[in-house]
Amino acid sequence: MYRKAMKRWPSGMLLFALALVLGAPASANLLYTVHDNNYASTSVGKIVGDTAIVLATNVGGNWGQVIFPFKRGAADRVAVTLYPNSNPYYPGDEVRIYDPASLNWSSPESTLTHVRLKNIRALAFMGGHPYGIGYDCTPFAFAYSEDPVRRSAKVARWNHMWGTTYWPDNLYTHLFQYESPSGYTANGEGLAAHGSFVYALFKSYTGNYPNFVYSPNKLVKLNAELGQVGALDLHGKNTDGSIPGAYCQSGSTLYLTSWGGLHFFISNWHPESRIEKVNLNGMSTETLVTGQQMHDNDPSWKHHFTAIALHGNTAYVQAATWKEFPGTPFAMPGGEVRIYKCSMSDIGTLPQTAPVQTIATDAIWQLGMVQEGTYLWVAVGDRLHRYSLPVTASSQATVFSSGSAIPLGGNISAFAPLPLPQEVFTAESALDTLKQADIKEEKGNSRGCEAGLPWAGVLLAAAVPFVLRRRG
Repeated sequence: MYRKAMKRWPSGMLLFALALVLGAPASANLLYTVHDNNYASTSVGKIVGDTAIVLATNVGGNWGQVIFPFKRGAADRVAVTLYPNSNPYYPGDEVRIYDPASLNWSSPESTLTHVRLKNIRALAFMGGHPYGIGYDCTPFAFAYSEDPVRRSAKVARWNHMWGTTYWPDNLYTHLFQYESPSGYTANGEGLAAHGSFVYALFKSYTGNYPNFVYSPNKLVKLNAELGQVGALDLHGKNTDGSIPGAYCQSGSTLYLTSWGGLHFFISNWHPESRIEKVNLNGMSTETLVTGQQMHDNDPSWKHHFTAIALHGNTAYVQAATWKEFPGTPFAMPGGEVRIYKCSMSDIGTLPQTAPVQTIATDAIWQLGMVQEGTYLWVAVGDRLHRYSLPVTASSQATVFSSGSAIPLGGNISAFAPLPLPQEVFTAESALDTLKQADIKEEKGNSRGCEAGLPWAGVLLAAAVPFVLRRRG
């Protein structure tokens, strides 16, 4: 014990000095969540440079997370939503708000819940108030006969009371309930804020998995009180809001990707998968490119548009596909992710464009893209690839994953950029070094045993992520 204390003292003093005197400007960073092969043991981590640090382990939300950076006044904040789904009558997700400059990630600055929001797909901040959209309707709402057939997804607002305190409206004045087409079940998939309005994205389906039938997505325009002031029938079907970058906003323009239907595989791709461009001011939409057009120019196209990211006037488009177990709707190893690049005004000519990157993947954990500073971050199965911008055919990715030289601590789930002062990261790095040193000292030279899975178990493990993550 004495030796441990003596070894920690100089390092602790160094950490204190670094935190005080290092005054580097703010740098760009990435916050992420990971989990294990069973969608459990969710952890929150941060990447700066070529270092990944796990900030908090077993935070909950094993069935889904959303990371949303925002401004509260001039202050940077980040919200992390956690969807435990541990109780059939669970009243709603937990939304934790953190100060990204804090060294303490075990205690959020504030915590929000709303009994009408379950499996939160997206957040938006407008007029100081947080807004959320739920993929599911809550059983609590069903018990009170608000949703007699449990087919209504919702948008809700938390009122900003004072300081760091937000509170749901107990009278549910600030609540919008989407009415799906007759016979269909609705899911909330996205939110965007522009001007004094919030725009909510919904999809609707009927039937049972794997035979879902989708109606076109709907974009609903809401005022600050969540009263509907407009609605637009979109062209695309089944936008998956759990994928970072499934939609991307540039001012009054919203770019949307959609699968065109169920998450099919190589042998049964969707010609209707598309990218469309929505004018939020005029509430009009235009299809820019479809899967059928891509296949007409490239017979090897068996993919679906899954994400879009913008950098200046350049658009990066992600498309993905994977194999399936014969005779089943389940995924198996053997997928591919493509990245296309073009100017924003030339997305319609994408069929004449070859991908700048083609990446093979064995796992089906996550897809998506976000642009952060001078980097493009791409989720490829259980891995996170980082490319320096601009991305070209000769670009080499820095890979972060549980099995790479830069481990994340699990399989990638949610990720989003956020600002962080360099001195805070330096302090966190020193803390992480101390923690790893302690772990090595405690373990000494002891070694654990490794148990291999039978091949049938490996194949089943490959199938389970797809079933859990995609949800239609």
